[in-house]
Amino acid sequence: MAVAEIYQFSDERELFDRVAEGDEDAFNAVYQHFMRLLSGAILQLVKSEPDVAEVLQEAFVRVWLNRDKLPDIENPGGWVRRIIMNECYRLLKK
Repeated sequence: MAVAEIYQFSDERELFDRVAEGDEDAFNAVYQHFMRLLSGAILQLVKSEPDVAEVLQEAFVRVWLNRDKLPDIENPGGWVRRIIMNECYRLLKK
């Protein structure tokens, strides 16, 4: 599966398994997918583009640092969404 391919929900498990193994191309595909999918919702919460970028950066640093947990997570897409939303709340509390 090439990075240029569109993220497909049916390929999600394979993609997250590749991330767990340290595949940076798979990680980039996941990042690009969630960035496009959730940037608008994040912007509604945090109210500025720089804060959207910060939320995504911090969230995906957490994803990368915890990638070894991915094989045990039943719904990795939901797990990533939860991390992103937690980062939004963390930013808003600052």
